[in-house]
Amino acid sequence: MSTAIKHDWYQTEKTVVVNVMIKNANQENCRMTLEPDRLLIEADGGLRLELHLYESINVEKSFNKFGSVKVEVTLAKLVDHRWPELTKEKAEVKPTVATIYRRDWDSVAKAIETDKPEGDEAVNELFSQIYMNSSPDVRRAMNKSFSESNGTVLSTDWKEIGAGKTPTKPPDGTEFRKWDEV
Repeated sequence: MSTAIKHDWYQTEKTVVVNVMIKNANQENCRMTLEPDRLLIEADGGLRLELHLYESINVEKSFNKFGSVKVEVTLAKLVDHRWPELTKEKAEVKPTVATIYRRDWDSVAKAIETDKPEGDEAVNELFSQIYMNSSPDVRRAMNKSFSESNGTVLSTDWKEIGAGKTPTKPPDGTEFRKWDEV
Protein backbone atom coordinates (compact mmCIF):
# COMPACT_ATOMS: atom_id res chain seq x y z
CA MET A 1 0.00 0.00 0.00
CA SER A 2 1.44 3.38 -0.98
CA THR A 3 1.32 6.57 1.06
CA ALA A 4 1.22 10.04 -0.44
CA ILE A 5 4.31 12.18 -0.04
CA LYS A 6 4.04 15.78 1.16
CA HIS A 7 5.22 18.33 -1.37
CA ASP A 8 5.11 22.00 -2.30
CA TRP A 9 6.09 23.97 -5.38
CA TYR A 10 7.03 27.35 -6.76
CA GLN A 11 7.81 28.63 -10.22
CA THR A 12 9.59 31.17 -12.38
CA GLU A 13 8.80 32.00 -15.99
CA LYS A 14 11.14 29.18 -17.17
CA THR A 15 10.96 26.51 -14.43
CA VAL A 16 8.74 24.80 -11.88
CA VAL A 17 10.44 23.58 -8.71
CA VAL A 18 8.75 20.77 -6.76
CA ASN A 19 10.03 20.12 -3.22
CA VAL A 20 9.21 16.55 -2.20
CA MET A 21 9.55 15.90 1.54
CA ILE A 22 11.53 12.65 1.88
CA LYS A 23 14.17 12.40 4.61
CA ASN A 24 17.57 11.01 3.64
CA ALA A 25 16.50 10.29 0.06
CA ASN A 26 19.10 9.09 -2.43
CA GLN A 27 19.21 7.33 -5.78
CA GLU A 28 19.16 3.89 -4.09
CA ASN A 29 15.97 4.34 -2.02
CA CYS A 30 14.07 6.78 -4.29
CA ARG A 31 12.97 6.09 -7.87
CA MET A 32 11.98 9.02 -10.07
CA THR A 33 10.14 8.83 -13.41
CA LEU A 34 9.98 12.03 -15.40
CA GLU A 35 7.79 12.27 -18.52
CA PRO A 36 6.66 15.33 -20.53
CA ASP A 37 3.31 15.48 -18.68
CA ARG A 38 4.00 13.47 -15.51
CA LEU A 39 6.26 13.28 -12.48
CA LEU A 40 6.31 10.04 -10.45
CA ILE A 41 8.40 9.55 -7.29
CA GLU A 42 8.40 6.29 -5.34
CA ALA A 43 10.46 5.83 -2.20
CA ASP A 44 11.14 2.99 0.23
CA GLY A 45 8.39 2.48 2.79
CA GLY A 46 5.60 2.66 0.21
CA LEU A 47 5.84 6.43 -0.33
CA ARG A 48 4.48 7.59 -3.69
CA LEU A 49 3.79 10.90 -5.42
CA GLU A 50 2.33 11.08 -8.94
CA LEU A 51 1.65 14.46 -10.52
CA HIS A 52 -0.02 14.98 -13.90
CA LEU A 53 1.57 18.30 -14.74
CA TYR A 54 -0.48 21.30 -15.83
CA GLU A 55 1.60 21.67 -19.01
CA SER A 56 4.33 19.68 -20.75
CA ILE A 57 7.96 20.02 -19.70
CA ASN A 58 11.36 19.48 -21.31
CA VAL A 59 12.54 16.24 -19.69
CA GLU A 60 16.14 16.57 -20.94
CA LYS A 61 16.63 19.99 -19.29
CA SER A 62 14.93 18.99 -16.01
CA PHE A 63 16.95 17.73 -13.03
CA ASN A 64 16.78 16.87 -9.31
CA LYS A 65 18.88 17.26 -6.16
CA PHE A 66 18.74 14.94 -3.14
CA GLY A 67 18.97 16.57 0.28
CA SER A 68 18.73 15.49 3.90
CA VAL A 69 15.01 16.41 4.24
CA LYS A 70 13.76 16.74 0.68
CA VAL A 71 14.23 16.05 -3.00
CA GLU A 72 14.17 19.19 -5.13
CA VAL A 73 12.94 18.53 -8.68
CA THR A 74 13.45 21.36 -11.17
CA LEU A 75 11.21 21.05 -14.24
CA ALA A 76 12.08 23.04 -17.37
CA LYS A 77 8.98 24.57 -18.98
CA LEU A 78 8.49 24.28 -22.74
CA VAL A 79 6.71 27.64 -22.86
CA ASP A 80 7.97 30.57 -20.76
CA HIS A 81 4.94 31.68 -18.72
CA ARG A 82 3.38 31.07 -15.32
CA TRP A 83 1.08 28.11 -14.70
CA PRO A 84 -2.12 28.73 -12.73
CA GLU A 85 -1.70 25.34 -11.01
CA LEU A 86 0.92 22.60 -10.72
CA THR A 87 -1.39 19.81 -11.89
CA LYS A 88 -4.29 19.37 -14.28
CA GLU A 89 -6.45 17.90 -11.51
CA LYS A 90 -6.31 21.07 -9.39
CA ALA A 91 -6.93 23.21 -12.45
CA GLU A 92 -10.17 21.29 -13.10
CA VAL A 93 -11.32 21.58 -9.48
CA LYS A 94 -10.47 25.29 -9.22
CA PRO A 95 -11.32 27.02 -12.50
CA THR A 96 -9.58 30.30 -13.18
CA VAL A 97 -11.49 33.55 -13.62
CA ALA A 98 -10.82 33.35 -17.36
CA THR A 99 -12.55 29.96 -17.64
CA ILE A 100 -15.52 31.02 -15.53
CA TYR A 101 -16.29 34.00 -17.74
CA ARG A 102 -15.26 32.46 -21.06
CA ARG A 103 -17.94 32.83 -23.75
CA ASP A 104 -18.18 31.50 -27.25
CA TRP A 105 -19.31 34.76 -28.81
CA ASP A 106 -19.77 33.18 -32.24
CA SER A 107 -22.45 30.84 -30.87
CA VAL A 108 -24.13 33.72 -29.00
CA ALA A 109 -24.26 35.80 -32.19
CA LYS A 110 -25.59 32.82 -34.17
CA ALA A 111 -28.31 32.21 -31.57
CA ILE A 112 -29.37 35.86 -31.73
CA GLU A 113 -29.52 35.78 -35.53
CA THR A 114 -31.50 32.54 -35.72
CA ASP A 115 -33.89 33.29 -32.84
CA LYS A 116 -34.84 36.79 -33.92
CA PRO A 117 -38.43 36.84 -35.26
CA GLU A 118 -39.30 39.13 -38.15
CA GLY A 119 -42.40 40.92 -39.45
CA ASP A 120 -45.78 40.03 -37.94
CA GLU A 121 -44.17 37.34 -35.79
CA ALA A 122 -41.93 39.96 -34.13
CA VAL A 123 -44.89 42.27 -33.45
CA ASN A 124 -46.98 39.43 -32.02
CA GLU A 125 -44.08 38.36 -29.80
CA LEU A 126 -43.62 41.93 -28.55
CA PHE A 127 -47.30 42.26 -27.63
CA SER A 128 -47.26 38.81 -26.01
CA GLN A 129 -44.32 39.85 -23.82
CA ILE A 130 -46.03 43.12 -22.89
CA TYR A 131 -49.23 41.24 -21.99
CA MET A 132 -47.45 38.53 -19.95
CA ASN A 133 -45.30 40.99 -17.97
CA SER A 134 -48.01 43.54 -17.22
CA SER A 135 -50.47 44.23 -14.41
CA PRO A 136 -54.11 43.03 -14.45
CA ASP A 137 -55.30 46.56 -15.41
CA VAL A 138 -53.03 46.67 -18.46
CA ARG A 139 -54.21 43.19 -19.51
CA ARG A 140 -57.84 44.22 -19.08
CA ALA A 141 -57.24 47.36 -21.19
CA MET A 142 -55.55 45.37 -23.94
CA ASN A 143 -58.35 42.79 -24.10
CA LYS A 144 -61.19 45.36 -24.03
CA SER A 145 -59.64 47.77 -26.56
CA PHE A 146 -58.76 45.02 -29.04
CA SER A 147 -62.15 43.28 -28.91
CA GLU A 148 -64.33 46.42 -28.92
CA SER A 149 -62.40 48.04 -31.80
CA ASN A 150 -62.61 44.90 -33.95
CA GLY A 151 -58.84 44.46 -33.76
CA THR A 152 -57.91 47.99 -34.82
CA VAL A 153 -56.88 49.45 -31.41
CA LEU A 154 -54.62 48.00 -28.74
CA SER A 155 -54.26 50.18 -25.66
CA THR A 156 -52.60 49.63 -22.27
CA ASP A 157 -54.30 52.60 -20.54
CA TRP A 158 -57.16 51.20 -18.44
CA LYS A 159 -58.31 54.66 -17.29
CA GLU A 160 -59.00 55.71 -20.89
CA ILE A 161 -60.34 52.36 -22.15
CA GLY A 162 -62.39 51.59 -19.03
CA ALA A 163 -64.28 54.92 -19.29
CA GLY A 164 -66.27 53.93 -22.38
CA LYS A 165 -66.55 51.90 -25.57
CA THR A 166 -63.47 51.79 -27.82
CA PRO A 167 -64.35 52.88 -31.37
CA THR A 168 -63.07 51.09 -34.46
CA LYS A 169 -60.16 52.98 -36.04
CA PRO A 170 -59.11 51.42 -39.37
CA PRO A 171 -55.71 52.35 -40.85
CA ASP A 172 -55.48 55.48 -43.02
CA GLY A 173 -56.76 54.92 -46.56
CA THR A 174 -59.14 52.12 -45.55
CA GLU A 175 -62.69 51.96 -44.28
CA PHE A 176 -64.30 49.58 -41.85
CA ARG A 177 -67.25 47.44 -42.96
CA LYS A 178 -69.13 44.76 -41.05
CA TRP A 179 -69.06 41.32 -42.65
CA ASP A 180 -72.80 41.43 -43.52
CA GLU A 181 -72.41 44.80 -45.35
CA VAL A 182 -70.10 43.45 -48.03
